[in-house]
Amino acid sequence: MNDDDPTVPAQVNVARIRALVDDIERRGSRAFLLEIPFAAEIEDSRMVKMSKAIVHAAFPDRERWLPIDPPTRELRWADGVHLDERSALLVVRAIENALAERGQ
Repeated sequence: MNDDDPTVPAQVNVARIRALVDDIERRGSRAFLLEIPFAAEIEDSRMVKMSKAIVHAAFPDRERWLPIDPPTRELRWADGVHLDERSALLVVRAIENALAERGQ
């Protein structure tokens, strides 16, 4: 994940996310963006760092972002990217807590 330049795929994904957010908001709902954690060795990769920078540059409004705080030391991944079932539940709880803090 340190070899390839993720710029073009990240820009394509940003355009798709923007279209989806626009569609959701046109229908009267609110869309939040969030970051699901990766395993540490992937989190520190060039691809993840560059992709995150591109996405945050495209969506700079901090109010759009839902900061979550899952217990990262307790998370486990099948492959560094995909969470196991227990870990996914921990992240879902973190999302629920973040939404509750915002009164959503």
